[in-house]
This record gives sequence, C-alpha cells and structure tokens, in this order.
Amino acid sequence: MVAREAVLGLVLCGGASRRMGRDKARIEWRGTPLIARALAILDAVAQDCALACGATPRYAELGRRCVLDEVPDAGPLAGLVAGLAEAERCGAEWLAVLAVDVAALPAGLYDQLLAEAQAADAGLCVLTHPGGTEPLVGVYRTTCLAPARAALAAGERRVVSFWSALRTASVEGDQPLNVNTPEDLREAQA
Repeated sequence: MVAREAVLGLVLCGGASRRMGRDKARIEWRGTPLIARALAILDAVAQDCALACGATPRYAELGRRCVLDEVPDAGPLAGLVAGLAEAERCGAEWLAVLAVDVAALPAGLYDQLLAEAQAADAGLCVLTHPGGTEPLVGVYRTTCLAPARAALAAGERRVVSFWSALRTASVEGDQPLNVNTPEDLREAQA
C-alpha cells in the first residue's frame, strides 16, 4: 500500500472544452460539479491535489494550487509535465492523474493502480478496458518527468508519447463515463 504522503493528486482541467461549448469542470453531474467529483476521488489517495489548469490559473474558489503548463496550448502532456514537476518539487513519489471530464470511477481504483505499479516496479499504471487505454486515469512515478518533458520539448502532445522509455502496467476495468460533449452529458444524466 502506498502512503498518501507519497502521492500528489492532479486534476487535468486546462482544456478549452470546445466540444462541450462551456467549461466542463463546472458542469454538474448528479448534483456535483465534475471538478469537485475529480478532487474527491483523488483526495482519497493523495496527500494533496493540484489543478493542471493550462497556462493561466483558474478555479481559485476551490482553494487548490494550480500548476501551469510550461508550454502553452500543448495539450494534456503539458499538464502532466506540470504535475510531475510539482510532485517532484513537493517530494511525492507518485502523481495520481484524473481528467476532469471523467464523471465516475469505481471506488478504490487508484489504490489498485498504485498497488499494481509497485508490484510491477513500473513507472506508470493506467486503466485499460475493452475499448482501449485511459492515460488520464492513472498513476505516474516522478521518474516519468524527464522522458515526459523531453517528449513535450520534441513537440509531442499525446500523453502516451513517452511510454516506450518506461516499464508500464495497467489495471483492467470498465470504460469510465467521460463527459466531452452535450450528447455525452445528456446520456450520462439519463
């Protein structure tokens, strides 16, 4: 079991929400804003949670620290790099990452991800399901910072772009409920 003190949580909430047409983080699902749901999930496994909110601070009302992208408009990889740098700065071994548009996950998933990463001596562990891999539902060791930063400097934007440099692990589960478009939101609320 990984101690909470060794984990920093990171909610990736820096996107423009173009497909949704409004800020996804503030959308309520089952009476709770998506950003609050994400923070609650990560607060269960992490000593603290930060917000990867892009190039400028946002969501000050939540009282959480913001980590800013080193490279503006570089997608989720830039948010991950910012989070890994913050985890390293504060002495955490692990970064638990969750995209703000994931509305629901099974209880205990992050405990499973951390346990599997440790058992496999992996640099990262993510959720996989029959439909694919969820790179933004996972845990990353701070040793991922150098290869992730190098991929970002090389112009990459995809989180998976640096994985070949590391030992990876995964936990098999159900596909999470993602809310990216108004149609997704209507289906989730139904």
